[in-house]
Amino acid sequence: MEKSRPSFWNHLLSRPVIAIGVAIGLIITSAGLGLIIPNTFAPLLVAGGVAGSLVFILWLKKPITAFYTAVWLVFLPLGLIPAEIHSFLNRFTVVAAFITWGIMTILSRQRVVLTPAAISMSVFLVWGLTTLAWSSVPSVTFYNLQIYALRWILFLILGANFLNERNHQKSFMRVLTFNGWILIALFLFTLITSGYNPGTRLKIAGMNENETATLAIILLPAILWGNSSQPNKGFFSKHAAPVVYILLTCLLTVMSGSRGGLLSLVVVMLGFSFLRETRLYPLLGIGCTLLIILVYPQLFATFFYRLTVESSQSLLGGREAIWKAAMMMIADHTWFGIGLGNAPTEILSYLRFFTPVSSNYVALHNPLLTLWAETGVIGLLLYGSVFISSAFVFLSRFYHALKLHLSSAITRYSINGIAVAAYLVSWIKGGGAESTYTFFLALLLLNLPILSTGYSETQPTG
Repeated sequence: MEKSRPSFWNHLLSRPVIAIGVAIGLIITSAGLGLIIPNTFAPLLVAGGVAGSLVFILWLKKPITAFYTAVWLVFLPLGLIPAEIHSFLNRFTVVAAFITWGIMTILSRQRVVLTPAAISMSVFLVWGLTTLAWSSVPSVTFYNLQIYALRWILFLILGANFLNERNHQKSFMRVLTFNGWILIALFLFTLITSGYNPGTRLKIAGMNENETATLAIILLPAILWGNSSQPNKGFFSKHAAPVVYILLTCLLTVMSGSRGGLLSLVVVMLGFSFLRETRLYPLLGIGCTLLIILVYPQLFATFFYRLTVESSQSLLGGREAIWKAAMMMIADHTWFGIGLGNAPTEILSYLRFFTPVSSNYVALHNPLLTLWAETGVIGLLLYGSVFISSAFVFLSRFYHALKLHLSSAITRYSINGIAVAAYLVSWIKGGGAESTYTFFLALLLLNLPILSTGYSETQPTG
């Protein structure tokens, strides 16, 4: 019986069977619905559905490819494809990856890995669901629950269960590397096609100016992943791509005018200066910065304008009034909050005490205040336990690597830790940052079991 299962799946998923099935399905369903539904696009919609079903069947054979696809789509820069299609594909691939992993886990009786962060997040989701009872807009609460649940599934459940092997981690980092270079290519394309006026903030596709720099920074561990395991690789071939990526990230940060991005970049450069393997990058970054200041200082006009508070806003971008209003709202709903997702609308009545309000939606620009206001002390403690448990796991594994003198693992843990610390500098003042995919990637990097894959000075990385 055990031997018949693989042969059944191989037969079912063989290419001739799939090709014939897709051809017949497309012809019959497209022709049939073309007659039934009075819409010229009906056959195309059906063809897309059949193609999606085909991909799902292929993922059943190798669920980790669904996970890689979901990760790639999630970190694909906004604006490359229509927003509605992008959102649908994100949800479809995450759910499909979860279902295919679940099916194969049951069939093969594999052990399910549940990290402390995943368990804490699951309890937070239950509490978030409970806040529906007193939420003023239940539909908003339910929508936000979906977002948190999808992040939890992709990064804390699937990530923990797929990324516990060397080759899987390597492939995962390649996917993130691809995303990083797509972002850099899009940055260069925007420069070539639209140009840049000093004193303005460069916007890349549909991304917020503050998002681009932090995304490029949190993807740095993937860019540098292979370097620590290839000591015999030539100097130029080992450092050329990371140098180009980091220098262009510096340029992107400057042109975006993101103050949080600049602080994150400074943290990265400071952290890298303490690592022998990465010390070259901050030196080159400082050198290029000095060269630009001497040759074309106007490039830093946006930063000078925003950091010296010459604009009408404060150094914190007007966040002081929002944070004061948030504390008033928290004082009225300290323990249970106002319901997940409701803070941006409920804060308006409090914000009017400090400043005129013309919008019907104001982000709190502080994840901790947002969660405290929406889920109360209970929700804040549960959410905080997700990060605290992740940090504890990271530090314990890092300490273990130090004790065993595993140089490649030490380097990777160090790079992951530096990137996460740098990201958190921007995250703490971000609007909507409490549920963003980059934060959950940071959690995944902290929980990544590098030691369990057997990395050491003497072992190849495949």
